Amino acid sequence: MSIHATLNTLIAANEAYRQGSASMSDAEYDALEDKLAEMVTQFPNDPWVTQAQAFLNSIGAPPAENSGWVKVQHEVVMTSLNKAQNADDAKAWMRTLGQVDLTMSEKLDGISVQMTYRDGVLVLAATRGDGTTGEDITRNVLRMKGVRPNVKGFTGHIRGEIVLLRSDHAVHFPDYKNPRNAASGIAKRLDGEGCEHLTVFTYKIVRRPEDPPIRRKQDEFTVLQRLGFLVPQAQVVPSIDAAIVIRDSYDRSAIDYDIDGLVFEVDDLAYAADLGELNHRPKGAIAYKFSHMTAETILRDIEWQVGKSGRLTPVAVFDPVMLAGARVERASLSTPDRVTRMRLSKDCRILVSRRNDCIPYVEENLELNGTDDVE
Repeated sequence: MSIHATLNTLIAANEAYRQGSASMSDAEYDALEDKLAEMVTQFPNDPWVTQAQAFLNSIGAPPAENSGWVKVQHEVVMTSLNKAQNADDAKAWMRTLGQVDLTMSEKLDGISVQMTYRDGVLVLAATRGDGTTGEDITRNVLRMKGVRPNVKGFTGHIRGEIVLLRSDHAVHFPDYKNPRNAASGIAKRLDGEGCEHLTVFTYKIVRRPEDPPIRRKQDEFTVLQRLGFLVPQAQVVPSIDAAIVIRDSYDRSAIDYDIDGLVFEVDDLAYAADLGELNHRPKGAIAYKFSHMTAETILRDIEWQVGKSGRLTPVAVFDPVMLAGARVERASLSTPDRVTRMRLSKDCRILVSRRNDCIPYVEENLELNGTDDVE
């Protein structure tokens, strides 16, 4: 694939994900993003290098013009995180920091939100958008669980993630194929219907420069809890090796919300700030995503389902496999285009997973001998 073709594939996949209809797995997307970064280095004179580099450095995506929501400028840019694809990446990141304590926390798989308070009153709750421009969804966020409309004496911003608990997904929105897609759609309903079943977990405080500093990331989580907010599980770890051991044995089935990895951060917040940024993302933090449990099986059929909107969705039917304690024999293929790109046919060998130990997904056509399924 050329830089142009790879870039267009990533842009389309990014948009599909943010609309709640992922066209490829996280692993596929990350691998293709890495491939684009490698191509940018290999072919610096390609006419699409500038656009590709801008995409690689971008955060999120601009809000849709016709969404019906008012667009707002963030007073403080909502950055994203650099990623570690494996233990070697995580260790390489740690070597740039020196010997420091880390705070490890859950990376929730939801919709980012920044809540702005003035003199203790929540005056704005905005989506991340492209990091500088988001959408004002305050009226919906005020209906969500875990949100504090008043925080006595506080002026500043609190960042969090809008999620749908698995238990609420099962009871209130069983027609949605997974909690993340449901949260994305419900959070931006213009009528606010269903927002009372969404939950906001918080993970960052942005205060005025004149306020007393919070010195440690672990203390920041403690302050958020004392203010009455919900926070993801977090703990201080003494080394990257200890963090990787915990990550590799993390029991996601024991919690009531989806996470797609763990965040490792320098616990000393002043030192973390001094480290600066890389690709417009903080150097003092990294997201280490989970790998998906996978199994090989045989594709027996592709069925076509018609959704409520009239959209045709292909569904893979394959020999049953056990994944994360569940019997899996069907998985949505999202779009007809994905069937074509993966060159799927009856009786071919495929690799399937349960993303986040929950969502059945066809990861790869094993008949392609390791070639990329997005060519």
